[in-house]
Amino acid sequence: MNKIKSGEITMQLRHRIISMVIVPFAALALTACSDDKSTTVQDGIVTAGPISNYDLAESIIPFPNDLLFQGSVTGTLNIPVDDPADLSDPKVAMNGVDGFSTNAPMSTG
Repeated sequence: MNKIKSGEITMQLRHRIISMVIVPFAALALTACSDDKSTTVQDGIVTAGPISNYDLAESIIPFPNDLLFQGSVTGTLNIPVDDPADLSDPKVAMNGVDGFSTNAPMSTG
């Protein structure tokens, strides 16, 4: 008769336990790698890109722009405005500024 040593039993038992733990985790990991990607929601999203206005005939140029310093002798902005005395126009107020902000949002709309 074959005599089984206790060291062989513990080694076989250890291999069985390890295989019972590793096999389910491997199956779970491989399932997570499937190619089935559902992006129907993402495909329907439309994102707007930046808009740049440019029409030299109407004095409309991208903003901010160093061309808006042209003609200024004091180093302040020189944005074309209809009425330089109209203080309700934000462009008139900006003409008193020495430059453009580096951290504040801008809108000419």
